[in-house]
Amino acid sequence: MLVITAQRHRTQERNRQDALDRLVALIRRACPAANPAPPPTQTQTAAAKRRRLQAKARRAAIKELRRAEPDQR
Repeated sequence: MLVITAQRHRTQERNRQDALDRLVALIRRACPAANPAPPPTQTQTAAAKRRRLQAKARRAAIKELRRAEPDQR
């Protein structure tokens, strides 16, 4: 339940209209269509993709070195 009180004006009609206007503004702020979605992400450049893959390969190599070698029995 939502209660909006309006007592700014002298007449009941103007207070009702004020409360209605505030309700409409509240609904518009909450409506997802009124809030624009963030812009879509850009595609990676070739250089950025190469750097990302190189960093990934370095991390994989470090992790590979951490692995215990199995017994050679």
